Amino acid sequence: MKKQLPKVLLWTLIFYYIYGPLQSAAIKGDIRELYAFLTNRDVCLLVVTTFAVFSFFSIGCYLVFYHLFVRKGLVFSLLGCLGVVLIGIGLRYFLQEIAMRWIFGFGNYKEGYSFKSYIIDNLYYAFIFSGFGTVLFFFWYAQFRGERERQLENENQKMQLSLLRSQINPHFLFNALNSIYALVNENSRFALPAIETLSKALRYSLYEQADKVPLSKEWGFIEDYIHLQEMRLPYSPALLIDIPEPLPEIEIAPFILINFVENAFKHGQLDDVKSPVRITMKMTQDAFFFCISNKIKKQVKDTTGGIGLANTQKRLALIYGNQHNVTIDTTPTNHYSVSLKINLDACSIA
Repeated sequence: MKKQLPKVLLWTLIFYYIYGPLQSAAIKGDIRELYAFLTNRDVCLLVVTTFAVFSFFSIGCYLVFYHLFVRKGLVFSLLGCLGVVLIGIGLRYFLQEIAMRWIFGFGNYKEGYSFKSYIIDNLYYAFIFSGFGTVLFFFWYAQFRGERERQLENENQKMQLSLLRSQINPHFLFNALNSIYALVNENSRFALPAIETLSKALRYSLYEQADKVPLSKEWGFIEDYIHLQEMRLPYSPALLIDIPEPLPEIEIAPFILINFVENAFKHGQLDDVKSPVRITMKMTQDAFFFCISNKIKKQVKDTTGGIGLANTQKRLALIYGNQHNVTIDTTPTNHYSVSLKINLDACSIA
């Protein structure tokens, strides 16, 4: 905010040259007399020295509030402004009533004008221009605070997103390693291909740092996860995947869809061909939709729970705000479904 000082000077100059001439015009009552008045040498000297003092009022009070308001509060700031006013009145008296009288033989006030009356008269102008500098300070201070709060909010949001995102890799890795452990334990021929697929998926999950990624890239990551699960299971899971070909050329936040798929594989009845896991993806004129549903398997859910779905919902709220909607539904027939809608306005075009 200290860089605003030239602006304070400029706005004080504009204010001074609007306020002063208008006041003189009201006194003179004739624009021609005002012109002659302002082109007079003596008047020009008075205008320059008066502006210097009035600028001192404005800039001085601005700097007082700049240095004291946040650290010391309003009372100390007002006391500082009082000091600026007294110094400014003394400065004007020295310039116009001592220096100018000595050099040019005239001053701003008539000789014999009492110092007490001089101070009272100047307090009026000091109040106006000190108030002007104070108003400028609070105007820019409000802008500064607003911008700072927005920056802090953005930084906090980035930190939350970073934390949530950092939880995804261990979560995904833990689940994938469990799958590979089962393959290795069974001496399955799929163990090595599963490690290769996991390596590919981890490369994406560890090194993808972009805020938005092409949908095709995110879907490739999901396909790798599905392949890992297919290799792990002793049967071919019942899947029904309905996605457009080619995929929509949009970009979404990475690792948003994977937890919905993980949830279906973890809690779904994967061997029921009559009730397969359904993964549907489509794009309308206004929104992108991702839906997944599954039949819930008949067993007690593990008591350790998981961070996946809650993590995803928090990230969606931070990234998309009211530009998205998640609908979770459990039917009486023991079916579970999740539907994600993201407005296209919030999706980048790949």
